[in-house]
Amino acid sequence: MRFSSRLAPRCIPPLAVLALAALIAPAQALAQYSAPDTGGSAIGEKYHVELSGTLWNPSLAGVISSEQFKITGSEINLLTDLGYTKTRFKDVRIVLRPSKKSKFNIQYTPIQYQAETSFKKVLVFNGINFPVAVPIESTFTWKVWRLGYEYDFLYKPRGFVGMLLEARMTTAEARLTRSSPRRSRCRSSSRCRTASARTPSPLSGTASSCTD
Repeated sequence: MRFSSRLAPRCIPPLAVLALAALIAPAQALAQYSAPDTGGSAIGEKYHVELSGTLWNPSLAGVISSEQFKITGSEINLLTDLGYTKTRFKDVRIVLRPSKKSKFNIQYTPIQYQAETSFKKVLVFNGINFPVAVPIESTFTWKVWRLGYEYDFLYKPRGFVGMLLEARMTTAEARLTRSSPRRSRCRSSSRCRTASARTPSPLSGTASSCTD
């Protein structure tokens, strides 16, 4: 299956909470401030497990095409042909920090679109013709797993610099089904076609943080 898309995520910013405490003395007072003891750790780095989630509402644009039985597939637009609309999705991230300089990063992003429509022209998907004006049920699933390891070779109380190794696994699956008033499940290969693709990709880079 060949797929091309463009997702423009818009994250919802987390809530920020600010606490302010004031001490008023009636007579002469001497104020003295001492920096908190971080035990040699960078500011904000005293943890072993971190769990976070994000809600985002991406704009979708792209086409899918699947060839089967030496029959070239049509380019099917996710918006104009399948009628997909904006949908809010979730993103889950976990950071495991067994030692001061080591981190394991895990991220999972599941995306799924579903719609019912009818084509305005004959389209070929996975070797099967889908005629005009016939009700079509479609499902498009996009899942991304990201696994990474970070080692901070330079670690100071006010910042760190490290190396990041990451592997990403992307799985995409598209299913088109001719709707039937009696049967809604995909039980016949002549009325239901599914195409999937899986793409692993290793990545590398650097990570850094600095606090004034």
